[in-house]
Amino acid sequence: DKKMPGQVVAAIEPERALVMFGLNPETREADESATWVFLLEEIEGGRTRLITRQRLTYDGFGASILWHVVEPINYVMEREMLLGIKARAESGGSIPRGQSADTGHRPKSKEAS
Repeated sequence: DKKMPGQVVAAIEPERALVMFGLNPETREADESATWVFLLEEIEGGRTRLITRQRLTYDGFGASILWHVVEPINYVMEREMLLGIKARAESGGSIPRGQSADTGHRPKSKEAS
């Protein structure tokens, strides 16, 4: 039985905010040392901005090294996620569930001739 990290919803404000805490893989309890917040903010022109923030705490030996490895990877993954959400939101729901939104930020694979 492999214990994996996860997340648990800490708070929801419908149509406004989602707050999640990391889930300790050993105790399976919420761990406030890792938080992830999604916030919707109305802006002019009837548009909405999605703001996301993460806070991760790295403790112990090698914490600085771990931060320098994890953060750049996290940046790329979160950016692609947000671009996918943007593409889906702006498509008016025309991208079916389970299909990838083409954000235009990934290199296209070349077909073999």
